[in-house]
Amino acid sequence: MDTAKTYTLDNAPLRKFHIKILAYTIGGSLTDGYILGMIQFALIAFTADVGMNATWQGLITSSPLAGVFIGGIVFGDLSDKIGRQKIYSIDFFIIFVLSILQFFVNTAGTLFVLRLLLGICIGAEYAISPAIVAEFVPSRLRGRILTILCMVWTIGYVIAAYAGAWMQTLGTDSWRWMLSSSAVIAAIVLILRIGMPETPRWLILHGKIEEAKKVVAKHLGDDIDLEPTIRGITSRKSSSKAKLSALFRKGQIKHTAFAAITWGVNVLPLYALLSFVPIILNALGIVDENTFYTLLLNGLYLLAGIIVLFIVDRLPRKTVTVWGMSVAIVPLLILGFWINAPAGVIVACFGIHVFGNQAFGTITAYIYPTESFPTELRTTGIGFCSAVSRIFACFGTFAMPIIITSFGIHAALIGIAVVVIIGLIVTLAWAPETGNKSIDEV
Repeated sequence: MDTAKTYTLDNAPLRKFHIKILAYTIGGSLTDGYILGMIQFALIAFTADVGMNATWQGLITSSPLAGVFIGGIVFGDLSDKIGRQKIYSIDFFIIFVLSILQFFVNTAGTLFVLRLLLGICIGAEYAISPAIVAEFVPSRLRGRILTILCMVWTIGYVIAAYAGAWMQTLGTDSWRWMLSSSAVIAAIVLILRIGMPETPRWLILHGKIEEAKKVVAKHLGDDIDLEPTIRGITSRKSSSKAKLSALFRKGQIKHTAFAAITWGVNVLPLYALLSFVPIILNALGIVDENTFYTLLLNGLYLLAGIIVLFIVDRLPRKTVTVWGMSVAIVPLLILGFWINAPAGVIVACFGIHVFGNQAFGTITAYIYPTESFPTELRTTGIGFCSAVSRIFACFGTFAMPIIITSFGIHAALIGIAVVVIIGLIVTLAWAPETGNKSIDEV
């Protein structure tokens, strides 16, 4: 090795393999976004074809989120014990099969079960994907690449929304094609993951140092010096047998609570609002141009993600989070208290909200959880935070149609604003600054 020109994992130049990491990890986010984006149209067609009340609408929409809760905890802990790579193709093969099975369902109960199982597999993805990104990419690129991973969710959502709008023309059972179409994504992801290696940091933690060196030399180049990473991991005297309870030990519990709560505060409005965009717009008085505005808001969400991509590593993590939450709160309060607001105001407020939500969501849903835990607890911690966030999301999607029916859309929007305000208070009190630090230091 040329000692005059060596790098560490944290300061390595951008290599082709860093781009491949995105190809390996996009599957979970893309699929989750696609499933949510498609349900807003599939639910309308399914209800018309099979017949459902508001309770079943909430249960079916929230079932993947409940599954993510289970999958995040179970597979996050398992991944820290047996490895990231081992679980990473099996879960998507199951997603492929479950997606196809959705075509053949005939009852709301069966669809609920299948989407619950889909959510369990996606929960594994949420636990593992950010950890793989963080454990391979240099620290200066970590925020940006994790932001891209977050944006992929938005891309999946937008693709599904536009595809779902088109599939409405396929007849009364168009929902079968809508729901089963996620099998196409699953098949592509399975192909992309052929040859994916285990992360060097996990291998080092488990004493497989020579194997870690081989992985780095093969995929990142022989000019990468692993010794600083080895020292950083081994100096913690960490145990590879760390359990879920370690997330709540002294010195760690504050980071765990902050990461879990703020992720939940991001996804509750995200799922509660975006899962029911056509229903919400209708409740606010937009009927004739409902589909047009639904697609417009989906496009705005993607645009917001692109903007955030350029600022995430240029500003402190806490600054982006605080300002994003503030921007997300104001339009919700405007719509909550402004009865009979014109269509232009409604769309503008939603557009501003999704920008704020995307800004703070990128940090709280991907970056802070990834940067809040040591290697031996990383996927356990991310999985736990993902699971907790899905409790928030599950409640939001289950309760939203019921609250709209019982109390009206304006009360629902004010309630969501209050949730984000709580997240803002927690962020002001507890948010750490983890940007541009080695993943072994944060």
